[in-house]
Amino acid sequence: MFNAAVCAAAGLFYLANRLWLGRWAEGLAGWFLSCYANDIWAGLAMAAWLDLLLGLGRLPALRWRHVIPYLLACGFVWECLAPLWKAGGQVTI
Repeated sequence: MFNAAVCAAAGLFYLANRLWLGRWAEGLAGWFLSCYANDIWAGLAMAAWLDLLLGLGRLPALRWRHVIPYLLACGFVWECLAPLWKAGGQVTI
């Protein structure tokens, strides 16, 4: 139940941030909301979603020592490999 609540909260925050928060906030808060806030919530949602799927498959629960490599691998794929597959994408190092 906790994992489903985290996924729902992340989705609601994303919608609120895209529709209202990012537009109304100014300065440092506006910059943070438009650049990084959704990424932080996405990391929480991905970990919760993975733990939810593991529970549905009756596999052992996710431990925090597994979350960090999982999120690093996701970030590597999206930030480094995905731009190589997308036409016009570029890798910035």
